[in-house]
Amino acid sequence: MNKESEGTLLALLGMFLYGIEPVVIKANPTNPLSFAAFSALIASLLLWPIVLLTSSWREAKENPQYIPRAFLVGMFGTALAYIAYSYGARLSTAINASLITRAEVLFSFVLAYVFLREKITKHQVFWSFSIIIGLFLVITQGKALIPRRGRFAPPVSPPFLAERACDSKETPLQSIPYSGI
Repeated sequence: MNKESEGTLLALLGMFLYGIEPVVIKANPTNPLSFAAFSALIASLLLWPIVLLTSSWREAKENPQYIPRAFLVGMFGTALAYIAYSYGARLSTAINASLITRAEVLFSFVLAYVFLREKITKHQVFWSFSIIIGLFLVITQGKALIPRRGRFAPPVSPPFLAERACDSKETPLQSIPYSGI
């Protein structure tokens, strides 16, 4: 099996494991911040023995210039993202949180193209936009979003929600489909 096929299979396994995550977050009664910290601690306890047993720590010792990059990935890609996701899953539904995060494919495309110089094929663009359109239709339940004066923000942004709450007697999250409130 070549490395790309192996990587694809591992990504599919990750997809199934990530699919469990919003359900676990929503079902957990603890504070999302402590849940995120505890999850990171457990992940760290699982990963450090692997790093030490496979001598991967020597790479970091031999190439210390990569440590600041690893710190940034840990800070933004793990800690802050997981905290935001945990709070989002608790405030919304697990389904809505998982659907919205699947739109990250657009950010990944742009970042991979700009920073990694990866080639993006027409098929990847087509299927990614198909996913985005499908997510939009599911989240909005196929209803058109009617922009009103002053509503230029995406429908899930805090200013839009605050304005929407002022327009009606609903709470901001009640106005979003699948919010569960």
